[in-house]
Amino acid sequence: MTTRGWIVGASLALAADARVGEADEPALDRVGEANLETTASRKTLMATLAAGGSITFGVGIDDVGGNGGAGSLRLGRVATPRALATLEISGTATLHRPAKDAPLATNNASGVLAGLQYFVGPSLWVRGGVGVGTYRAEQSDLDGTGTVIAHRVAYGAGFLGGAGVELARFRHVSLGLETFVLSLVTRDGDITTGAFLLDVSVY
Repeated sequence: MTTRGWIVGASLALAADARVGEADEPALDRVGEANLETTASRKTLMATLAAGGSITFGVGIDDVGGNGGAGSLRLGRVATPRALATLEISGTATLHRPAKDAPLATNNASGVLAGLQYFVGPSLWVRGGVGVGTYRAEQSDLDGTGTVIAHRVAYGAGFLGGAGVELARFRHVSLGLETFVLSLVTRDGDITTGAFLLDVSVY
């Protein structure tokens, strides 16, 4: 074979190898994703801390409605390139007056929930969760003096739905905005809280 033939043959072989390498890349990605090692920016675990304001109202329970603060702490484990399996603690604190002349008291609604967070786009996500919850309320006495002497506690099932967006990302830290609705179904009645929060995620 002439020198020119050797050059042409070598060039064709290199081109074929390059095409094979490109064809193998999606297969390698699929293998990584099958082992829960996604090729997205979120690799294995993600921890999120969120805080903000809330509004709460109830059905069948007195002195529930009011404004206050809300917080959420959750851990996420990569399940697919777009989804995280989550475990979280979320809750709210609502200020109210148990009686007309009573000092401000605090009612708390919280839940421990397991769920799923799904990224519908690179930065936009939705999530949901189910678990158990508790509601704790400060009540006044019955003689009208307004002294807080009793606490009511109710337990029940907890349900949560939410959505959020990542606003900025710095290496393995992101800042975002999110909202969620937490509903507690107890024997005494139902409590529903809507919250709007700023969050920080590490992954």
